[in-house]
Amino acid sequence: MDPLHKLNRLFYDSIWRRATFRPPDFFATWSVVDEVTRRGEKLLEVGPGARPRFPLDRTVFADSSREAVRRLQACGARAFLADAIQLPFADEVFEAACAIDVVEHAAEPRSALAEIGRVLRAGGQLLVAVPIHSRQWTSFDELVGHSVRFDLDELLQMLAGAGLHVDRSAAFGCMPRSGKLLGAGAWVLRRFRGPAAWFEDRIVVPVLRPFQRPPRWQDGLVAAPRQAGVLCLCSKRPSAAPLGARVATKSADLNGQAS
Repeated sequence: MDPLHKLNRLFYDSIWRRATFRPPDFFATWSVVDEVTRRGEKLLEVGPGARPRFPLDRTVFADSSREAVRRLQACGARAFLADAIQLPFADEVFEAACAIDVVEHAAEPRSALAEIGRVLRAGGQLLVAVPIHSRQWTSFDELVGHSVRFDLDELLQMLAGAGLHVDRSAAFGCMPRSGKLLGAGAWVLRRFRGPAAWFEDRIVVPVLRPFQRPPRWQDGLVAAPRQAGVLCLCSKRPSAAPLGARVATKSADLNGQAS
């Protein structure tokens, strides 16, 4: 197991063990999720934790956190323990996929996007959100298990390599303008992870919910210089095969059984 994967697994196991389970319609992304998944019966979400965005009853979930998988299964969802860079599904199985704040945690983000592209059907859609602008990297990124902040050209190239085209994008997430404030937050999280995670889960998230707004879409991949992250709605090109595509040696059926 690579060090980054181990860091993420331990960090998020501790987070999801105590976190409040939030249903998909809790989040501002629900409007676009409903649009993307309305007619789909074979859906995939990678790395949802205890905050899934896709419908629980029609989605297969894959997460590297045992606690996240346990919480999802307790809610009746079909969930597998799996790494984003090696998904246990055959090629072109899913009609739509979701990966919110996930790809940047992979030791090989390019491989993670290629895997998602591999299991997505031609013409299928991917809803993906990542942090952007490498110049905005801070100790907070390292603390929460990021491997990268994407520059836009790099992100476009990786998505294209996975056979994915960005149809539209929107600003996602927020970053304090004060570096001192961000540093203070990292200091608190490093030394008081449990109380800090509780405060974010029980106080910050509910308080901010009324201020959530649906994504404000723009055509293609567009981002402001100070934007913290980007939400992209991508489609898989019918004639494209993801770079590095492979036939899964281990597969899982959509009824929750691995083989």
